[in-house]
Amino acid sequence: MAQVRVRFAPSPTGPLHIGGARTALYNFMFARSVGGSFILRIDDTDKARSTEESLANILSGLRWLGIDWDEGPEKGGEFGPYFQSERMSRYQERVDRLLSENKAYRCFCSPERIQEGRERMREECGLAMYDRHCRSLPPEEVEKKLSEGVPYTVRFAIQGEGKVRIQDKIKGLVEVDLRQMDDWVMLRADGSPLYNLCSALDDADMKITHIIRGEEHFMNGVKQMLLLEALGETVPEFAHLPLILGKNGKKLSKRMAQTNLLDYRDQGYPANALVNFFTLLGWGFDAEREIFSVQEAIERFRLEDVGKSGSILDEDKLAWMCGMYIRKQSREEFLANVAPWLVKEGLATEEQITESKDWFANLLACDQERVRKYEEIPPKIAHYFKDSLEYDKKAWKNLNKSEEISALLEAWLESLGRLRLPPSWPNRPREADVQVLLPTDKDKPNTGGGEYATPLELEEAARAVAEAKGVGFGKLVHPIRAALTGTTMGPSLFDIVYLLGKEKVEKRVGAALKALAQKAD
Repeated sequence: MAQVRVRFAPSPTGPLHIGGARTALYNFMFARSVGGSFILRIDDTDKARSTEESLANILSGLRWLGIDWDEGPEKGGEFGPYFQSERMSRYQERVDRLLSENKAYRCFCSPERIQEGRERMREECGLAMYDRHCRSLPPEEVEKKLSEGVPYTVRFAIQGEGKVRIQDKIKGLVEVDLRQMDDWVMLRADGSPLYNLCSALDDADMKITHIIRGEEHFMNGVKQMLLLEALGETVPEFAHLPLILGKNGKKLSKRMAQTNLLDYRDQGYPANALVNFFTLLGWGFDAEREIFSVQEAIERFRLEDVGKSGSILDEDKLAWMCGMYIRKQSREEFLANVAPWLVKEGLATEEQITESKDWFANLLACDQERVRKYEEIPPKIAHYFKDSLEYDKKAWKNLNKSEEISALLEAWLESLGRLRLPPSWPNRPREADVQVLLPTDKDKPNTGGGEYATPLELEEAARAVAEAKGVGFGKLVHPIRAALTGTTMGPSLFDIVYLLGKEKVEKRVGAALKALAQKAD
């Protein structure tokens, strides 16, 4: 059996979308599962719409997902060139051959004449097809029109009137009535080739064994099969993937969900979560597992196991899956992934993150289980970098629940003076965070062993204050959180105290006391 060769052949007329990303992924997984080759080919014959920007978007999207190609742009290969725009002479050679064998013909019909014929065919047989007017032109009339410079297209001549069978590895055996197939255009009037001609001939020249693509291309597959058979070429096996659908059950559109792949990257979705999610849009690992690595998927992937019906793009499920992947990351990995967003939002520079990596790792770890995208982190931690706070409504309410809150805050602040709280960032010494891992796990206390108070020691001190004042612990911690963060949400309060450090804690509690005093006046 010949080595499996599959290809992903995007057109650089726009960004890489979800459907294309899944197609590339399935081709990649199938090739790797059987030890075959994955080829990237760029179908850029649409000169008016093809752009370098779109090409760069496609290549970046594939790399981001970890989809690497064995042959193609930037790599070359035995069967290049891998840009259709560089293969034009090959297309013309095959068209000339088909013309000489009467398997194709020149069509001199004007657009108006074609439309008239389509309307007549619609009335006669219910199908708006080209009426094949030029297919029966006498040779002398063809020569006359050529000598007069009458513009023409070249059409493929569908042979026979029976049914043709196409065996699809996903859809199964499908029969197509040849009487319902148009004599499709292979070359435009300007001589430029169209998709079905280029795609089929490139597949033959590049020894492609399997064509895996969206089911919207199924009828193109029939046309390409007939073309290759007319040329005596080996026809690849076909596998047409089911559609990706929106929540309304209709074909996915930009109105239902974002479809540009790199939008997900730019919003901080983990790439491996996207790969896992896309893999499930038509295929399942097994009945029990939804979280798996691409390598695990490759080991089990079979085209015959891809479903026949469309798959719903469930963005809630994607968000859940992203959260699962983020929680599985090591502290170092999570810091590396989030760092670009911290820099982008102006919270820190790359140098500062490197110099204070333990503090940043602790800082991010406290919210690691609360996010599903990396872009969600900066708003959650921005207050650590601010000189002053604004209190949201709930936080201000917690600061104003009783007249004793000012006294409680003062007592708590005084208790901190008896502890050694680390300095605030960026003046924080590295050794303050080396031995203390956040978030604090009370079931496995981490006392650190350094010279600074740990979050657990800070909590013990606060409980002592509450007990001394004769109040419940909640009546103390809620106003403290409000004073330190301006909100009621977030990680463990004493992790926050530890991360903020001495100067910022004192300044924020002082600002809260001042605000309460002004309100009392």
